[in-house]
Amino acid sequence: MKKLLLLTGPQGSGNHIFSRIFSMHPDVKGWDAILDNYWVPTDEDFFAKYFVDPSQMTADIFESSDLFVTDISCPFVYDGNITIPKLQDFINKTESLGVKVIVGIIVRDEDINTEQQKRLRKGRTLDIALNEYSNLSCELNYLSLESLFLHKQNYLKWVSKVIDFPLDYSNPNILKFLDTSPNKKYVKYVEEYWLDDVVKKGLTSFDNRQ
Repeated sequence: MKKLLLLTGPQGSGNHIFSRIFSMHPDVKGWDAILDNYWVPTDEDFFAKYFVDPSQMTADIFESSDLFVTDISCPFVYDGNITIPKLQDFINKTESLGVKVIVGIIVRDEDINTEQQKRLRKGRTLDIALNEYSNLSCELNYLSLESLFLHKQNYLKWVSKVIDFPLDYSNPNILKFLDTSPNKKYVKYVEEYWLDDVVKKGLTSFDNRQ
């Protein structure tokens, strides 16, 4: 059976990162432009226009392969306008064409995701995405950006098995552009926290028992 992996997440959650990783598998028809570029505007993805008007989709779109992957942020910029993708309509239309849709929602730390949105979109759009995802009537798989950077290939191997979709986790280029976590620029050293003294006292007592 033909499958399409739909990767979606709040704007700035790491959709492109996961899309690049899944598109590397030789049996998967993905977004070629993202393979050699850190970032490409979402509305340049082949499927972007169908998230605006799913009724345009036809069966011949899926003749070239049995496995497809696409990613879409929620909301996303289409022709310069902030647009909410018609996710459920897209899923329904795709499956009516005989293609099984696997939905993967990208998860990033809420505070960091919010700061990223405020920096680039001048406001938090996270709530729009959460509302849209809560209304989806299909099985959802949650893919963690933090888990990817912490466990790398081991995490990807697990993800591939759980969602039953091929992923070339042994590819030497699997972490291309990923030398540093995108969260790092938002993380600041904490000089002092109210719980520090309690924790330090606990450690001192523990050390005294050795």
